Amino acid sequence: MLLAIPQYDFGWQYDYVLAKPLAAPAGSRIITRWVYDNSTRNPGNPDPKRTVPWGEQSFDEMLAVYIHYHWVGETAKAPKDEYDKLMQAGLMMGVMDDSMDGKLQMSELKGQMGETLKKYASLVDTDKDGAISQAELTAAQKLMGGRGRRGGGTNNNPAQPMPVAVGGAAAPGGR
Repeated sequence: MLLAIPQYDFGWQYDYVLAKPLAAPAGSRIITRWVYDNSTRNPGNPDPKRTVPWGEQSFDEMLAVYIHYHWVGETAKAPKDEYDKLMQAGLMMGVMDDSMDGKLQMSELKGQMGETLKKYASLVDTDKDGAISQAELTAAQKLMGGRGRRGGGTNNNPAQPMPVAVGGAAAPGGR
């Protein structure tokens, strides 16, 4: 475990920096697990009867983990951009694949992007196995122009990098 915040307070957010950088071998995963307390026991919950979806507004449920990293041997003069591109290609799958089986089941398609994929699932699921593979997701993203939402999808605009994971510091968010 890299970080635990059992009494998170929505009124503040911090950066957490590891004392020593973490080496993450090829194929490593950083998994974020969280629980939202939308019950009547939570004094910060304005309406326990309201279903609260994930979203980017403060009235939605949100959690974002940003990992600062560098590749072994990478320097400012010798960036490893090709590795970043490979990692970005799998970001949406990593964000949405709750079962971590490498396929998006229809039950895993949540939020705005998930609902869009559900609408077009019959077109996206080209092998008709009832799930969306990484290859099918990549093809769908190309049809969409490579655009995605923050926290899931690809981003072809280098001026606005997407958060990705491989080791360093984390900035949590949520309530």
